[in-house]
Amino acid sequence: MKNIAAQLESYRKEHPIRMDAGETILESLYWLYTESVPTDSKKLKDGYAKLREQLHFLKPKEYDAVFDTVTELCTESEQLAFYAGVRLGAALMMELAEQGGERS
Repeated sequence: MKNIAAQLESYRKEHPIRMDAGETILESLYWLYTESVPTDSKKLKDGYAKLREQLHFLKPKEYDAVFDTVTELCTESEQLAFYAGVRLGAALMMELAEQGGERS
């Protein structure tokens, strides 16, 4: 956890949050996460390989367009899941704070 906190601090210094550019703290956390935590699982790599096989008949320009769209959709889905996880974690922290450490 200390390593991630140090990476976040370093990232924050190198990439100041520009609210005028529409970047939020949550977006900054997401980009730090994607840069510091490997997210290419074997299943994901195999899935992309299967997609490449299924698109082999397309012309290069058509192939690139389809592949780019699939990649954008995957990235958007990953980003939404990350945001939901952070929000859920924040809600859990608030719930635990309200309980004051009491166990039910």
